[in-house]
Amino acid sequence: MRRRPPIFLARALALLWLGALLAGVMPPPPASAATTRADPAQAATTVRPKPAAKPATKATPAKATPPKATSARPAAAKASPAKGTPAQATTPRKKSPASATRAPATRPQAAKTGSARPGAARAVVATAAGAAGAVAAGGALAAPGPHVATPPRAALNAEALIARHGFSPDQVGFALFDPQENAWLETHQPDQPFLPASVSKVPTTVAALDMLGPAFRWQTRLVSAGTVENGVLNGDLYLIGDGDPTLDGRALARLVAGLDAAGIHAVRGRFLYDDSFLTHAPEIEPSQPGDLAYNPGVGALSVDFNRALLRWDPKTGPRFTPAGATPVGDGLSVRVGATPEGGRRPHFEPPPSALTRASAAVAPGESWVLPAPWTGDGSMWLPVKNPGSYTANATRALARKQGLALPPPEPGAAPPTARVLALVRSAPLYEIVTGVLKTSNNMVAEMIGLTTTRRLTGQVLTLDQSAAALNRLYAGSLGGIDWSTFHLVNHSGLSPDSRASPRQIVAILDYAQRYGFHGLDYAALLPRRTWQSDDDDGPAALLASSAVGASGPVPVWAKTGTVYYGRGLAGFVVGGSGRLLTFAIFISDLDRRAQFDARNGHESGADIRAARAWLGRARALERDLADLWRARH
Repeated sequence: MRRRPPIFLARALALLWLGALLAGVMPPPPASAATTRADPAQAATTVRPKPAAKPATKATPAKATPPKATSARPAAAKASPAKGTPAQATTPRKKSPASATRAPATRPQAAKTGSARPGAARAVVATAAGAAGAVAAGGALAAPGPHVATPPRAALNAEALIARHGFSPDQVGFALFDPQENAWLETHQPDQPFLPASVSKVPTTVAALDMLGPAFRWQTRLVSAGTVENGVLNGDLYLIGDGDPTLDGRALARLVAGLDAAGIHAVRGRFLYDDSFLTHAPEIEPSQPGDLAYNPGVGALSVDFNRALLRWDPKTGPRFTPAGATPVGDGLSVRVGATPEGGRRPHFEPPPSALTRASAAVAPGESWVLPAPWTGDGSMWLPVKNPGSYTANATRALARKQGLALPPPEPGAAPPTARVLALVRSAPLYEIVTGVLKTSNNMVAEMIGLTTTRRLTGQVLTLDQSAAALNRLYAGSLGGIDWSTFHLVNHSGLSPDSRASPRQIVAILDYAQRYGFHGLDYAALLPRRTWQSDDDDGPAALLASSAVGASGPVPVWAKTGTVYYGRGLAGFVVGGSGRLLTFAIFISDLDRRAQFDARNGHESGADIRAARAWLGRARALERDLADLWRARH
């Protein structure tokens, strides 16, 4: 009677057969031509998301100095102050595996990239000065991008999800990247350019954190070259801004109170405002309706996000009212009358295109016309078209409340000999970036981008010139990626003409997370995506349940982008393995967007309802893709 082999030998043979299968000895299933996925890594360090640690900075904040981040990824390269020479990125340290069974925290920790492969930090991070020199010389920053991996083997049936939500395959593009394995896990049209919408704020904020630093703060100042005698300033008083996008009435009140602290109780001279540090524009995107509060003017002096609060009722009619701590300054007016072409929207007088700074001997005001059908009670925010003069008039009104009489403001540049009498500072840049990634305020994004390119080039650039400077920066910085289709028209994404591909956005996110900014965790700046927020229009059933069969919240931290017939989502998702993966999803219907613009769909309730239903389907597809990736990886 023959002896049977020991049970452990049978098990060993089975494990050897299974290992050969996983190693690729067995033939793989056929791959789809349009959509691909790669085998997940068999063993990788697990990442458990943790709350972000605030970056350590040299500038001391008003509150306690934030602690250093505990990220295990490479430390950010320190800038060389001498000639802007880029410093070598620190080699990543090995990390101990973490348990994949622990529940994720509310915010992700920095991706522990590069830990699975030695020498993953293979490039240098340029300083602001080095970047400016490289761009000016037509060179490139030595900054990394994800490697283009070997084409994946196994197929992803994403076409079924795309069709389920009513999209054609050419309208959808995505890319999922594993930074630990330096591999693309899932792709579908990854190099096709799409409408990025507010996902454009990702390249804007990443460049700002890199060029300006997380601890950067804007300043708003009151200066003068005059003398002070017996509490009287003998000379002109200048209000100067350098682009603070978060200045509000409370900060302006503190600025004015600084004059009293300096012993100034009267001014014998002119009151001027200087907003020449950055460009001035009456609106962000000319193709958008001129009365939309998310499309305001921009300039180096701004307050309350450049919005004015309008109220109306049958008794008093329309009127501007104080917004928070900001009083109603001079130069604001509104009337009821006929609007051009008989439209039903508020109309600004004169048109923004007629505004020229050279012809303005005094500060231009804000004049609006409401169409006659506006009756009853209501309120709305209207965009400020001349933020410099608006901020100066608000400052004058606040000074009057504090007992300091100032003459009407005029535009004018401060002399080089002027000294600072009072100033207020903004919050650190990393806090403002956190806010704009959550609220998606367009004006804040534009001011961040304009300030960044001012540092980068040393020039005052228009919005399109500033966006072009960042386009060139990325094209010359992140290797291994085709940047020929990367085209941002502005810094907020409020344009139907901007384009970006999923792979380009993933490369930018990977750079931000892999190399960081003085220990800052970029993933933790992004908001948690729930797919249950108020902006989720469309099929509630599709949003409430997953076609993939997943349950519970999806651990996704990402920036959304939304315009009619254009949707984007880009950020980080924690896979089922516990690893932090980088992704970008874009869904665009450029034909329907062109039709919407051609017939001015903003005026049609039916067109708007159809566009919102389209966006609801796009969000549901995002949810299903995220669920699928979590299940697979």
